[in-house]
Amino acid sequence: MSDLNVVSELIDQEQRCWKRDLITKHFSSKEAERILCIPLSKHTQEDRLVWWGEATGEYIVRSGYKRLLQGEDTSEPRHYNNDHTIFYKKLWQTDLP
Repeated sequence: MSDLNVVSELIDQEQRCWKRDLITKHFSSKEAERILCIPLSKHTQEDRLVWWGEATGEYIVRSGYKRLLQGEDTSEPRHYNNDHTIFYKKLWQTDLP
């Protein structure tokens, strides 16, 4: 898949549909089926940053969830009751396989 760099290369921008031939060429049949099931908006939008990430540049679910709790304006985090905070703190500390 070295000749593909971004997801938008897999989308026909005029028809607003997946480029099926390109997807089936570069992905396994199972992966292609999953990709082709993803609905595409009929309306285009400019790209925008919706997540700033970690200092490491890697996305982790925990930091994504934390951003969600903070709301759109990250300078003013949402306030939740202490029970809620304690529950999620314990949840994120759970050691799972």
